This record gives sequence, structure tokens and C-alpha cells, in this order.
Amino acid sequence: MLNSIPVFLSAIKARQDFIREYESIYAKKLALGFNTLDFVLWNENKVSEILAYFLDPNGRHAQGDVYLQLFINRFNLRFTYSDFTKVSVQCEETTGSNRRVDIVLSYDQRSEMLGIENKIYPWTADQKDQVKDYVEYLKTFCKTDNYQLVYLAPKSKILTDYSAGPELQRLQEQGRLVMITYERDIIPLLDEFVSRTHNERVRYFLEDLKRKLTEKYMGSENLDEQAMLAKFINESEENFRNAFVVARSIDTLLAQLEIELTDQMASIGTEFQIPFDSQHHHFELPNLKNCYVKYSFELGGVIYGIVKKPDFFVAHREKILRPDLATHFGVKFKSSEWWPLYFQQYSQINSREDLWLDIRNQYFSNFMKEFIKKVMALPVDLVQGL
Repeated sequence: MLNSIPVFLSAIKARQDFIREYESIYAKKLALGFNTLDFVLWNENKVSEILAYFLDPNGRHAQGDVYLQLFINRFNLRFTYSDFTKVSVQCEETTGSNRRVDIVLSYDQRSEMLGIENKIYPWTADQKDQVKDYVEYLKTFCKTDNYQLVYLAPKSKILTDYSAGPELQRLQEQGRLVMITYERDIIPLLDEFVSRTHNERVRYFLEDLKRKLTEKYMGSENLDEQAMLAKFINESEENFRNAFVVARSIDTLLAQLEIELTDQMASIGTEFQIPFDSQHHHFELPNLKNCYVKYSFELGGVIYGIVKKPDFFVAHREKILRPDLATHFGVKFKSSEWWPLYFQQYSQINSREDLWLDIRNQYFSNFMKEFIKKVMALPVDLVQGL
């Protein structure tokens, strides 16, 4: 098995080289980097609006109920109707508890109701009893027993009883709560949408939507390249087995690189003679009384910046805004309750190689070293309160 791995990897590289050369030659015609949705403010409300638009059988896409039927059938939903002109689709429907369900479909004056709670980011927190209240809202206002809530989120986001209540498992077993993901469910569903669309402009938009979601959740820089490699892997059982051997080794490699990064950061602490906490990834600088310099694996990637010490956070939970420091560093830092300054240096680290190559080549540790130098050299007036 191991003897065939180098041949397998060489074959993959040859195919990648061919695809990239082809794209380079025909770049003007293919325009693979162009996507109409890159001009749209991408947030949960906008994505919900797009989904609702296509699920509305009376929408201006003029394709009737084809998308709604595909959606219902794929997830075995109970929402039924005999006349799609009586189906209504509403975004941001207000509940009795002053919350808003992202999308609500109803039929014939609420004889059937289907709610959709849409989360596009894995780090977006669910509110206390949020999903539980949505199910209760549908139960209260549906005129029959035919109501369901679909919880749509990235596969890495976990729904807990904090939001769904202690009856989470029972709601799923009863079919009142259906959980689907973008990666496993919506992206493949869009292929079906495209294949059943008669209008060319609508089809192009759906293809852009699929490409946008794939890039967001699967880190795909080039969908055609991935499709060709997937086809190659599936050509033989040997290719298939080799692919899984390589995939399993990636997890081991990334774990080794995380340890290597910790060692690199510890060396910086030793060089500057400052404490480095290898568990929490922060440095204690002599000119910062209330904060650390830190890097953190969160938001689906790696962020770095200045973070409050726990005791200081307890006493000062409000955001500390420091545009003067952002200007000084020349970086568009953001802020949160914990972080007076932070910047997302890497994203989609589970599917992109940027961070891991930068660890391997010590680029990220050198970057952090330079940032620490700049923080230690800050004028006294700029570190007041930190």
C-alpha cells in the first residue's frame, strides 16, 4: 500500500498541473473567479432571503414549485399542499416571544407550517430556548398538527438543549425538528435545483450560489479541480484506498504542526524573556498590565491581537475600542468584549493549507514575533488601560 502512495500523489499533481494550465490559457473565457454574489453583503438575513426566494413557488424565478418540492422530498418533510398558489413564504416572522423565525412557509392560511432557522456561521451562538420557542410558536399558530422546524447550519455547529430545551432528542424523533447542514445537504440540493431550472439566468445564479457556499464551507478555490480529482480517486479501488490513507495522515500532520507552533512561540518567549502560556497561547508583556498578546484557534481559523486578562475582564466586560492602536499598527483590527484588538489572520483552516504552510516555514511565528516587538515598543500613552 505505502509503495503506491508516491505514484498516487504524482498522478494527482499531474492532473492539478493540467487543470491549472488549461485555466490559465482559457482564463478570459472561463472567468472562474467571478461570482455575482461577491457583490452582495453576505450575512444570515441575506442568505435566508435567497433561500426563501427560491422556496417560494409564487416567486419571480417563474419555475413554480419545483424547488419547494425538491426541498420537501430531499428531507422527507411533512409540508403538503395541493395548490401552490396558496403557499406563502415569509422572512423574519415575529413570534409571540418577540423573536423572529428566519423563514416560515405556510399553506392555506396556516393549515400547514414549516419554519427554517438558518445559521451560516458555526460560531453564532443560539439564544436560550430559541429553537424551543420556535417549535412552540409553530405548534400554537398551525391550525393542524402538520408543523415542523428545520435547523440549517454548518456541519461543525452543534445544537444543544440550551436552545432546543430538554426535549431536543424527542423533537427529532417525532420529526418536529429536522437538522440539516450546508455541506451535506444544501450544496448537493443546489445541483438538483440547477438541473431542474429552465431559465438560463436563474440557473447561472444558482450555480453562483452553490459556488459561494462551497467556498465558504468547504474552502474550495477551484471547484473544477476538486471535481476532476474526485473522479480520479473514484476510478479504482487502489486510488480510493490511497486517498483515505493520505486523508488520515493529514490529521496526524496537523497535530504535529500545532505542537511545532507551540514550540516556536515558546522560543519567542525565551528570546524576549517574557512568559508564554503554551496552554492558552498568550504572552505576558512587561508594558501590558491588564492584557496579554495572544493567538487563538477560533472563528474557524486563527486570530491574534491583545486580549484581556480574566480578572480584568470580570471587572470590565464592556468593549474597549482602540482606533488609535489600529491606526498605529496600520491594521483593521476588530474588538469584542474579550479582545480590545483582534484580527483574523487565517480562515477555513480545516480545508485550506495557508496556516499550516506558514507554521512549517515559520512565517506565522515570525509574524507574531514582529507584532510582539511592536507592542513592546508602544509609547506609554498608547498602552494606558491595557
